[in-house]
Amino acid sequence: MSVDRPDPIDVVDRQLWREAQEVLAQHVPADSGKRCAWCDRPWPCVSRRAGERAEIAAFKPWNEVWTVRHDLRSLGSMPNWRFLAAAAHDEPTYNRGTSY
Repeated sequence: MSVDRPDPIDVVDRQLWREAQEVLAQHVPADSGKRCAWCDRPWPCVSRRAGERAEIAAFKPWNEVWTVRHDLRSLGSMPNWRFLAAAAHDEPTYNRGTSY
């Protein structure tokens, strides 16, 4: 546990709150204020918004916030998937029939 940043007393999910603080500390606006300094996406980036949701959700009961925890965890697994897909300029693939 960090001495510099103690957990709030009324937080329910301490781990979620700590992870939200890490995301919020990384994803800050760049000097221009139009892009994220960490991931260079338009501000506010997806990760920043997820961190804000997680910070709020950490104070709610677990059964109300389990999807927020999942969303925050999924950001770490592949943070640039939309950016990479847009850069590839591939044509979308559509289902052209049934599969058995």
